[in-house]
Amino acid sequence: MSAIPLPVPVPARAGWLVDRRHDLISTGGGLGVSLALVGLHVWGGVSSLVLWWAWVLALDGPHLFATVSRTYLDAKEWRTRRRLLLGSLAWFAVGPASFGLSALLGTKLPFALFMTAAALWAYWHVVRQHYAGRRR
Repeated sequence: MSAIPLPVPVPARAGWLVDRRHDLISTGGGLGVSLALVGLHVWGGVSSLVLWWAWVLALDGPHLFATVSRTYLDAKEWRTRRRLLLGSLAWFAVGPASFGLSALLGTKLPFALFMTAAALWAYWHVVRQHYAGRRR
């Protein structure tokens, strides 16, 4: 009688995602900046709208431009993924449509459902990005 080899689970890789310095700067730096912004708002009296715009322009703007330049501004992507790119743009109509429906019906429910779905999707998106980087 021969033994059947059983697969042994591979333990999760311990250590740094990239290296110690990079991981501490990207994680600790983001945390530090976030806490500084909260402090500016709570104790410094800086408007949250001003802080949000600063965050978007300084940090999210480059992320957005990188995404747009690798998709919508790339001729090869338009040739190979035209339908996907146009369909993705259609999602921008869902927010205003749900807002309009809320105004038409006189209830906040359609827009609240949209905002809930958008927040959940944004969370899923971030988790997927971070998990995908971890699988290397």
